[in-house]
Amino acid sequence: MRVALANIALVSSALARVALVPAMLGAQASGAPQPIDRRLPLNADGLVKIFNYAGAVHLVGWARDTVAVTGTMRAPQQFFIGGNATGIKLGIEGESGTVADLTVSVPTGARVWIRTSAGDVDVRAFTGSLDVGTVQGRVRVQAQPGELTVESMAGDIDVAASPRYLRVRSASGAVTWNGSSEDAAITTVGGAIIVKAGVVTHARFESVAGTVQYTGGVVRGGRLELDSHGGDVSAALSRNAVADIEVDAPESNVLGVRTTRSAGDARRSAVVKTLAREGVAGAQVVLRSFKGRATLTQH
Repeated sequence: MRVALANIALVSSALARVALVPAMLGAQASGAPQPIDRRLPLNADGLVKIFNYAGAVHLVGWARDTVAVTGTMRAPQQFFIGGNATGIKLGIEGESGTVADLTVSVPTGARVWIRTSAGDVDVRAFTGSLDVGTVQGRVRVQAQPGELTVESMAGDIDVAASPRYLRVRSASGAVTWNGSSEDAAITTVGGAIIVKAGVVTHARFESVAGTVQYTGGVVRGGRLELDSHGGDVSAALSRNAVADIEVDAPESNVLGVRTTRSAGDARRSAVVKTLAREGVAGAQVVLRSFKGRATLTQH
């Protein structure tokens, strides 16, 4: 009897320990956020790759040859970082549904590549080369990168920057850009495009179904194109703009002159207007919409 009771006690004790394992794991998984604080040296023009599935990435440029990462994550996520002075890779590994927040300080002239799925990205005080990709996260850039590429499927994109080279793509998210550029292109499927530029040299803003709005100037000899299949397009050019203008839409208003015609008219022709002076080379400004309205004004 004593042997049987002892065996029962051992079995009960073992079962209790087994039962505690998932409870402990659950407590660990749902525990308090775990802090992140790591640093590695990086050259002033080094490459940084950042991965974070969900949460946020805050990128900040600073005048140090160091990458510093602070933030929080929850178990069973794991933070990784590695590399050398020419390139560093860092990010979060683990369950995709868990949120992690990262603040990454990098040399201001570094080359940075960021990828998230549901994570928001915020960039400030940065002058290097930047490439951001997210599925449904929001992207906000308030910096002066030399080159900027941003792509989001569903998240809104808000850029206040004047890079030499700008490429922004979105499916359903709206895109807002404030700045100037020598070479700019913004494309959406259904999202609206709102541009308030100082001046552009070569720029194309295109949407399948969204509206396209442009306010700003265009360099003489440059080209500005606004194009939408189903949405309205509008441009408000600066008063000193020197340009040849072409507008092609079922309904248009060019400097107060209204034109209406059938969208299916085989004889449809563009409205042409010039703001250029004789002997002075102007910019080329083109507004197109297959189904929407085209408007051009000066401010």
